[in-house]
Amino acid sequence: MRNFARLRLSLVCVGAGLLPALAKEPVAATWRTSPATNEVAVTRAEWRDANRDRLVPVKIYSPKSGRGPFPVIVFSYGLGGSREGYEYLGQCWAAQDYVSVHLQHVGSDDAVWKDAGIGKRKSAMQRAAAQPRNALDRTQDVSFALDELTRLNATNAIWRGNLDLARLGVAGHSFGAHTTLATAGAAYAGWG
Repeated sequence: MRNFARLRLSLVCVGAGLLPALAKEPVAATWRTSPATNEVAVTRAEWRDANRDRLVPVKIYSPKSGRGPFPVIVFSYGLGGSREGYEYLGQCWAAQDYVSVHLQHVGSDDAVWKDAGIGKRKSAMQRAAAQPRNALDRTQDVSFALDELTRLNATNAIWRGNLDLARLGVAGHSFGAHTTLATAGAAYAGWG
């Protein structure tokens, strides 16, 4: 994590593995149980990490109205998924005044199995899971996304000042939960 190297990461075990990355002391999070308060805007983008010559597609759910800056959640799906999955989480979080950024990890996304044929999908998924490069790419995708969000928050006409990156979470499911833990600094023997 280039710009976020000095952040102290605190792990909170919540359903999908929510991980707040806070610059200072942990702040108690309050989850609203009231009905959704905002309409949700959905934005798709294709970010390019020039350092790795790698495309990082994203789908961003954000409140259409309200006063920012809004806390941010970066979400990573499981093996064989895409940025289109877990829409219910993105919609829910954005309706409650969060910006939810769903990453797509090329190499461990739905392209792994889509063209494999019915009888070969399981083995295609197993091959993708066995590639250490995919696990490393995923954590670097998250790091790159954090840098990109920082850039957008400083320079982009739409996002400038609307992202509260001091209140940042990383969440994931399955391989995405592994990505979340690895991003927080979990070490795995033989990897990295």
